Amino acid sequence: MMSISVNVKKKLETFELEVHFSSHEKIVGLLGASGAGKSMLLKTIAGIFEPESGKIIVDDVVYFDSSTGVSLPPRHRKAGVVFQHYALFPHMTVAENISFSLENKNSEENIDKVNRLIREFHLETLKDLKPSKLSGGQQQRVALARALAMEPKVLLLDEPFSALDIHLKSQLIKDMKNALSDYSGHVVYVTHNMEEAFQLCGHVVVLDKGQMIASGIKEEIFLKPCNMQTARIIGMKNLAHAKLIGPNLLIVPSWGIMLQYSEDVIATEGFVGIHAHHIKLHHKCPSENVFECTLVDLVVNPNYHTLYLKFSGEPDNIDDYHIQMDVPAEDAWEIENKKTVKICIPEEYIYYS
Repeated sequence: MMSISVNVKKKLETFELEVHFSSHEKIVGLLGASGAGKSMLLKTIAGIFEPESGKIIVDDVVYFDSSTGVSLPPRHRKAGVVFQHYALFPHMTVAENISFSLENKNSEENIDKVNRLIREFHLETLKDLKPSKLSGGQQQRVALARALAMEPKVLLLDEPFSALDIHLKSQLIKDMKNALSDYSGHVVYVTHNMEEAFQLCGHVVVLDKGQMIASGIKEEIFLKPCNMQTARIIGMKNLAHAKLIGPNLLIVPSWGIMLQYSEDVIATEGFVGIHAHHIKLHHKCPSENVFECTLVDLVVNPNYHTLYLKFSGEPDNIDDYHIQMDVPAEDAWEIENKKTVKICIPEEYIYYS
């Protein structure tokens, strides 16, 4: 069974990188804010940087082991790397860039391989152009094709979609998923975008200031974050300390409310969280958790409106609110010109840990 195991420590200028995870999933996502250590970890797996201690093992091949002195050079790790800025060779055409890593470029097998990748990444009309003539999205497709041409044991992607607009990103994610469907190796995918991580990755590792704060199957990470910092990184907007004061009854002191909770819990004190899009207008869901809130601020987006709400009392300013709530644009008429909004917090969507 395919597997990747990383257990490394490395001191950096501002923090210590300390990560340990193992996964049998094909695509492992490294999720975290900018400066969390994601790219450094990627370069450590590639062999560009060497950790001070630990092990890196890919499918029983030891890339690094400080206890035995093993440290394979990058060229022996068979790792394909796609950096954030693609690093294409400016003097080469698209086809030449893709075939760069192949030893016998003119063999029938390799010519067929390059042509197949050109088709898979929709580069047929661009194959004779040089990178300066390509858009950012086109360059990104070339970089991915070049990395796959060498049939790497592990494909390392460093925020490959960060510089692209939403529409182009969506199409390229689809293209990459299709291209990777026949790829038999591992993928380690660096991103700060939780939606990308959820769409592409089977296993997610969450980093914060060099430390691994969560690791597991993506559904576990996104639906049941193990700590408040992980919940923030995956985009849970509404978080607060809470206490269990009775069977399935939580008190949230900073919000000044009590919440009925649907699951049996043991922890008497922890944090409560709920995604902004899970909060509903009160008539949209049956629940014990109905509250009339003051509307502090409203931000209009194309498909939804974000409401900033305070549970009790008048706000001192627009930053004096307790929770965020996302309302579909088609329901916006229900909150027009209102100072208060009656909401429902469904018990099944409340997270408590």
